Amino acid sequence: MRTAGLWGLLWTLLVSELGAAPEDNEEKYVLEAGQNLTVSCPFNIWKYASSQKAWQRLEPGQEPLTLVVTDRPSGKPSTVRVGRYELEDDPDEAMLSVRMTQLQVADSGLYRCVIYHPPKDPVVLFHPVRLLVTQGSQAAGGEQEEEQKCLVEGDNLTVSCPYNIMQYATSLKAWQRVGSRGSLETLVRTETRKEDHNRAQAGRYLLEDYPTQAILRVTMTDLRRQDVGLYQCVIYLSSQQVVVLYHRIRLVQCQGLWMPATVLACGFILNKGLVFTVLLIFLCRGQAAS
Repeated sequence: MRTAGLWGLLWTLLVSELGAAPEDNEEKYVLEAGQNLTVSCPFNIWKYASSQKAWQRLEPGQEPLTLVVTDRPSGKPSTVRVGRYELEDDPDEAMLSVRMTQLQVADSGLYRCVIYHPPKDPVVLFHPVRLLVTQGSQAAGGEQEEEQKCLVEGDNLTVSCPYNIMQYATSLKAWQRVGSRGSLETLVRTETRKEDHNRAQAGRYLLEDYPTQAILRVTMTDLRRQDVGLYQCVIYLSSQQVVVLYHRIRLVQCQGLWMPATVLACGFILNKGLVFTVLLIFLCRGQAAS
């Protein structure tokens, strides 16, 4: 019975991990009410240059809601507007550009670009877009996943932030500090759009962008006590519009290299990989004993 229970727990953990995996493919945008959202969706020029395209909203348990559809393609760039929604189809560049203006809190949700050919099911282009619209200056403080890192004075911090190579390889990137009320302070920002390597440094902050690897690497040197706080890697579209990459980094004060045993224990317990390993060891031992 004990072995069966452990196998059941192991299976439950595995299923929960697999069930959560699709969210990793979402592009997340955090904006304030009144701002505009711009999304670029690349498509296969050979298959879909002459296809109609649409912008849809997804609601749990409901059919996708089509917000705007392009006209019948003529082979030339075309634009269609419906209320606050705008689609620009550029067949020559194989790119569908979406724009939502004057965002409202109620616009928060999941969206997608699609090839639209009813009654057939739509073909999803690129990644679904998870939009979070908050009121006022709270946009920067939206519900984002955080990763805690220990701040040891005098040490360096290095963070790697992956991004979508198709959409953001040539975009400017930045490292920002998030204030307690959601204000954003850009500490360092890339200024070039080279294909292989872009580097920017401002004081103790270093950015290295590797477009061919789709990785933004951040280094903070000579950490200080006042560096405690919340940080984020972003795609820098403008001073008013950024796309948060990866998850935010929260620097917390630690005393040298020593950490309380309780903190270490909690960290180990919460490590899912270790949980799997421990369960497998118990199961293997149980089978060997029987």
